[in-house]
Amino acid sequence: MCGIYGFAKKEGALSVLERFKLRGMVMDLAFQNEERGKDGTGIALLSPSKWTLFKEAAPSGKLLRTKRFQGMIREISDKTQICLGHTRLATIGDVQNKHCHPFETEHFLGVHNGHFMNREELLKKYRKSVETPVDSEAIFRVLDGDGDSQAMVSKLIEMQGDFALGFAMKSEPHLLYLIRIPERPLHAAYV
Repeated sequence: MCGIYGFAKKEGALSVLERFKLRGMVMDLAFQNEERGKDGTGIALLSPSKWTLFKEAAPSGKLLRTKRFQGMIREISDKTQICLGHTRLATIGDVQNKHCHPFETEHFLGVHNGHFMNREELLKKYRKSVETPVDSEAIFRVLDGDGDSQAMVSKLIEMQGDFALGFAMKSEPHLLYLIRIPERPLHAAYV
């Protein structure tokens, strides 16, 4: 199964040492999560004024040494409030960059570990389209358009399968949503 990692932090200045440690932590988490999936690696960074997305169909251990990945890590700044990272073990959909997580939709950036079984039914019900066979992207397509947490919860309850999710709304880059079913592990630490 895939690996999910990242952080959420308050807005505010970081010392040079704190920024160095935070960037190092993300690189360590990317490397450690490679055992959960070697078919793709991705990171999304959200701040009040922008979001940045990097994803590539390659293992994180290989990407950590590239200028592209290191450039993404250097974008972690005082303004970065959320980082969503993912290592992919391809189960549905070919090994391609566009099938890697995090997925970006009109309103969300999100990562998923598990399977979404009734995606076709819910995509049709909510009149959403998805141009990829990856079930994970369909989750965020179904949720798209709902900024109301009650509406999101009701749609998530309808989803059949197993999952752990991490996602943020682009319009609220200070809120990180972490959701799981009891059978799917998801750990959080306060530092």
